[in-house]
Amino acid sequence: MARGEHVSTLAFSEAGSRSHFWAPMSTATPDGAMVRLDARKSWVTSAGEADSYVWSSKPLAAPGPMTLWFVPSDADGLRVSGRFDGVGLRGNASRPVAAEGVAVPGAAMLRDDGAGLDIALGTALPVFLTGNAAFCVGLTTALLDEAATHLTNTRLEHLDQTLAEQPVTRTEYARLRTRGDEARAFLADTLAALAGGRPDATLRVLQVKAVASEAASEVADGVMRLCGGAAFRKELGVERRFRDTLAARVMAPTTPALRDFVGRATLGLPLFDGAS
Repeated sequence: MARGEHVSTLAFSEAGSRSHFWAPMSTATPDGAMVRLDARKSWVTSAGEADSYVWSSKPLAAPGPMTLWFVPSDADGLRVSGRFDGVGLRGNASRPVAAEGVAVPGAAMLRDDGAGLDIALGTALPVFLTGNAAFCVGLTTALLDEAATHLTNTRLEHLDQTLAEQPVTRTEYARLRTRGDEARAFLADTLAALAGGRPDATLRVLQVKAVASEAASEVADGVMRLCGGAAFRKELGVERRFRDTLAARVMAPTTPALRDFVGRATLGLPLFDGAS
């Protein structure tokens, strides 16, 4: 992995619990010297392309919501189905993966039985949420740049003015640019909090994807309106980025789930019911 010769990906989301990645329905069952994994994973990014999966299941025996396993992608009993054909993100390979009697050694368990949620929250989630937010900020920037080019280069011939010279258009563009800058600043502050070990780092991590994804969707909708029919057509590139911004909203943890986490964290409640 360190040499860039092995790609691994998360196999958390499941058909039975959907975006509630912290509640796996898949099972891990002792089978002699091996462990049998059975599951229906609903959304695995790079499925069929990655070399291995960080795989979640119910614990073997210990208390706790989940256990994690290292599963080679060529393990017998793994089946990747279909191809991705969604509203946006057309270039990715997020597909369902089923496990039917996949045998892995006990040593494939990552850390302790039942400790999977701790690993997910402490190791995987900060990287995933900040990375997702960065993607949204990048989309927002691209949309605003495309809008600026269109508004400054497109003229109203009967007025001998560009669209950018129209006060209402200019004011709305300024609002959208400020919204995008807010998301970028929040992402930068989140990264600074993580790098410096600030006390509010966990809170910022829980907030950053919701902030950036909602900003991206708002900016995308605004740019579509500003650029009108030109944005609706494919040649400008706005409609593709508009579709891409919608993906972050439905990726687990979703915006409503993150807001619930933030409310719990700031009101002194556990992130999950039943958790100490």
